[in-house]
Amino acid sequence: MTPGDGSPDDAVPAPLADAIARLEARASLTVRVVPVAGTGRAADTAAGRRAASTALRAVHSTHPVVDTHHPDGRPCWPADATGSIAHADGLAVAVASRVADRVADRADRARCVVGIDLERSGALPAADAAVVLAPHEQAHVAA
Repeated sequence: MTPGDGSPDDAVPAPLADAIARLEARASLTVRVVPVAGTGRAADTAAGRRAASTALRAVHSTHPVVDTHHPDGRPCWPADATGSIAHADGLAVAVASRVADRVADRADRARCVVGIDLERSGALPAADAAVVLAPHEQAHVAA
């Protein structure tokens, strides 16, 4: 992986690369993963923003960068896109999707959200998994 380009290669664990490919094949969205260069919250945030920017470019957003944030720290996505950012264990991941083509007005945009999380396999206790996973996801994990 070239830092910042978000393209999967040997730096992305094979199970994660496979999951990304399956997700992108099933949905109208793009997932990008970049390594975190350095340590601490600032490095995590910078890597997350790089991943988001590469994902926004891939979905052809008219403003392909997440450069502002809400007071609570959540990123502000461009008006024509939605997305989510996560980071863990030296990787940052972002998902982005265009919404302008599917949304009639700003009120409808609130229903066009995506989310992503990044957890080490086996790190999430089963009791917590029941809270954050949909029933079909729980069945997949159990299998």
